[in-house]
Amino acid sequence: MQGFEEHFKKLGGVVSKTVSTLPDESDFRSVIVQVLASKPEVIYAPITSNLLAFFRQLRQLGFNGSLITSDNLTEDILLQGNKAFEGVYQTMVADPSGEKAAQLAKLYEKKFLRKPTMLVFHGWGYDGVHLIAHALKNSDLTRRGLRDALLKVRNFPGVGGAITFSSEGSWRMPLKVFKVENHKFVEP
Repeated sequence: MQGFEEHFKKLGGVVSKTVSTLPDESDFRSVIVQVLASKPEVIYAPITSNLLAFFRQLRQLGFNGSLITSDNLTEDILLQGNKAFEGVYQTMVADPSGEKAAQLAKLYEKKFLRKPTMLVFHGWGYDGVHLIAHALKNSDLTRRGLRDALLKVRNFPGVGGAITFSSEGSWRMPLKVFKVENHKFVEP
């Protein structure tokens, strides 16, 4: 939250109120009333649990301005929310597309007898297993050797696109902003 506020202020934004909730909170009304008293045009709500309760209570208390949340909403949660999430903005990585994503979606549908939602999460697991197998083939099978082999990965053909690890071991994924419309994520 602090990083978001700092960046928002650098861009010229004004933070009128900051409040926190407990991780297992389910009744957000008192917090929402505090926030609404500052008459915000936009609310950034990086809620991590009980998302449906928060957004329903926010709507019930009459907030109709712009809403931004973290990347915790999924298509399954959107379907539960009726209109609670309508118009909410969220940054996240886009569901993968392409041949490998189509293959994974087929495998998922065959196994679970339904289309996958948020294929990106399944893709990460799928890619993770394949990356470890790749690294095992290219290492001396020690812990350090496996780590070093992973750090050497360049343009590995992953479900979400080519994977290249930085020297710190991370992979920079492209992020997008989505808006919830009719229970679906769309690019605004």
